[in-house]
Amino acid sequence: MKAALASWMTLCASTVFAQEEPPRPTEHHEHLRAYVGTWDAVTKFPQVKDAPDSEGVETNILACGGLFLVSNLKSEMMGREFQGHGIQGYDTAKKKYVGVWVDSWGTQIDFSEGECDRTGKVHTWRTKGAGEIEWKLVSEMKDNDNRVFTIYTLEGGKESPMMVTTYRRRK
Repeated sequence: MKAALASWMTLCASTVFAQEEPPRPTEHHEHLRAYVGTWDAVTKFPQVKDAPDSEGVETNILACGGLFLVSNLKSEMMGREFQGHGIQGYDTAKKKYVGVWVDSWGTQIDFSEGECDRTGKVHTWRTKGAGEIEWKLVSEMKDNDNRVFTIYTLEGGKESPMMVTTYRRRK
């Protein structure tokens, strides 16, 4: 184990020192800047009959020189406390947005990849959740202070909205 760790650290160090300059944010990273701030969230569950709307707060910051968006969400959903944490960025080698998500309702780490439309306002992600369920996630900036995030389940080639969260930026 120690030998493997030492090899990994040597590889990382040689990669870092071989770079002339650290990476700088691209236009794709700049699209994530719109999410920075504190947002009040209202979540609806279209597939769950009589599910109450859930209210919460999401706080987003840019980290690592603007290369990654770090998100923290706290709310109460369907009568249960919910905490979620995500990291998103743009992988210049893959030419895709990449992200990870963890939350208090599961023990898995969800990995996602996605793209953004030409305007930088609509991000579309794909991921597999618990039990290998495929999901499509769409985040749309309506304007500087309002956005909508929708999670769709993908079953049998059919998309169905499972969760819709409307965000409003706090002033």
